[in-house]
Amino acid sequence: MTLTEILTEIISIVFSTKFLSGLSLFFSFLALFQENIKRIFMKPTTKMSLDNISKTLIQREDLSSNCFYYRIGVENVYSNVFSFFKIFTPIENSEIFLAKIEEKQPDKSYREKEDYIPMNLKWSKTSTIDDKNNMYRVSPGLTKYCDLFHIINPKDNYKWYNKVYKRVYKNADDCDCYKTILYLDTEVDPTNLCNLLKKGEYRFHIIIAADNIKPIRQTLECNFTGEWYNDVTEMFKKGVVISNKDK
Repeated sequence: MTLTEILTEIISIVFSTKFLSGLSLFFSFLALFQENIKRIFMKPTTKMSLDNISKTLIQREDLSSNCFYYRIGVENVYSNVFSFFKIFTPIENSEIFLAKIEEKQPDKSYREKEDYIPMNLKWSKTSTIDDKNNMYRVSPGLTKYCDLFHIINPKDNYKWYNKVYKRVYKNADDCDCYKTILYLDTEVDPTNLCNLLKKGEYRFHIIIAADNIKPIRQTLECNFTGEWYNDVTEMFKKGVVISNKDK
């Protein structure tokens, strides 16, 4: 068979009705399942970053106090598939879920806090749940932060207990309102105040989830001494220490 005959045969196959029908069917399949295909081959690389700490002024209603914040970051590195072509993919509808809290017992074992209500943590710089149900899009190369907890200057705790949490203590000796309290930044303030922790050692079981990533499960260990220090570095070395048990 000559070269001309071979080329003629190839052209006839390419432009045949069956081939064009198959090609049309293939592209229709791609269009129909493009979102599913993108989720399989273009999953973003997600990392959880720790140690974002700061000292700031917390304000609510007519109250204001010095406090420390500890934040968890959700970092979108880049797509781990096709990274050679620099195809970046956003993390869609991400959320950070505090699934369980365990408290260290005198015998050094950990027991789950049964009064804790599992719920999402609050994204930083937000005061209420937004219209996206506390879910966020994280663009490639960026990190968005979620508040894990904050600690208010203990001299102001009594005011916050009464005004914000609607608790009235006639005698300060009947409560821990003058001691340092760790306030978990859950998306809502539970009526049973299970988001307020006294000094102790805890394990926070955290899940990072989104529409297009596999859930990331991490356990953070928290040693909360109950002491207050005015310096941010000293506070997070002596007052409260966070470590990643799964790292």
